[in-house]
Amino acid sequence: MPRKQTKHAVEHRITLGDFERSALTKALTLQAENQRLDAATATLNAVGVAIGGGGAILAGLALMYWKAPDIIGGITDAGKTILDDLTDAVLPKSPVHMRREAQALATRRGEINAKINRYCSSSSPDYDEQKCTLAHAEKDQYFADLEDFQRRVREAQITEDSFYWRFIFGGLGDIDPYHSDDSAGSNMPWWLYFLNFDM
Repeated sequence: MPRKQTKHAVEHRITLGDFERSALTKALTLQAENQRLDAATATLNAVGVAIGGGGAILAGLALMYWKAPDIIGGITDAGKTILDDLTDAVLPKSPVHMRREAQALATRRGEINAKINRYCSSSSPDYDEQKCTLAHAEKDQYFADLEDFQRRVREAQITEDSFYWRFIFGGLGDIDPYHSDDSAGSNMPWWLYFLNFDM
């Protein structure tokens, strides 16, 4: 619907004096400063969140570095216990005990190697000649124990590349007497013998 034309217009004028103008200028300046401060505060908040998030990640990594070996070790030990109990129920006792002894030898080998790397390397901050000598003595005893263990496995008449041989030595590296000989044994993992019904 069309609008009627106005007959008259009233104009209101506000006149500001010097005092009012300076107050209005201060208010506009303050508003501009507040906008800048809000932008700076938002930026600092974002930086704070980033630093806090980075700190949380760093704390998480530190906790993982500190506690993960215990947690992973606990899970691994629980898994080994279950597998050992299952294996005890299925297999004769002799190979299971030999497997446990082979695992203990492999663990001992790793510990001795860590000691030698820590105490016998001249670039190590923990270099210590006496501890290095003790670590090498432990290494010599380890090799004597390893030879004794391998002799006992042979005396048990467990033939190379049989299921029991693979069960005892599977995945343990140089504990296996034929580890360094690529021509000896098969490449089939010991657990696949469970699936081989032609044995």
